[in-house]
Amino acid sequence: MPRKDIRKIREQIRSGNPAYVMEGIRICRDHEEADILSDLVRVLGMDTAPSLRQAILGLISDLNSQHAVPVLVRAIRENPRHPCLQEILAACWQSRMIFHEHIPFLIDLIISGDYMISLESLTILENASELAGRDILEKELNRLETHIPRMNSDKQNLVREMIRGLRHPV
Repeated sequence: MPRKDIRKIREQIRSGNPAYVMEGIRICRDHEEADILSDLVRVLGMDTAPSLRQAILGLISDLNSQHAVPVLVRAIRENPRHPCLQEILAACWQSRMIFHEHIPFLIDLIISGDYMISLESLTILENASELAGRDILEKELNRLETHIPRMNSDKQNLVREMIRGLRHPV
């Protein structure tokens, strides 16, 4: 699809108009235009209708394109307090995308997030760990361990258990 058309579609999506958002979802699905995702994630932060919200999250969970991973990571980094962050992360691990090149980013989310953000991020990390280099994974798990004392007890238990599982897979 020509870049000029993509720019126009992205501008239309940003308006939040449901028809444009649905068209953006269709284009993203049909043409694997990952750049559109950042605008769709932005729309999720608006007061959108539940059907639009589900359509956008459904798109993310159905994605099978590694090109979308850096776009999603950037969109989350740009809005770390996104009101739908937990749902976006859940859709990410439900997808077939692998975030192995973004282990430090996932660790940051685990450290800074509440229990549910940490749980969703740990699930993505678990899915990515097989493809991640052992050195980087171990380094980041060590970094995560240093933050455990500052976490609430429920989150501490979750993180400790996940670290144990990642270090000693069955």
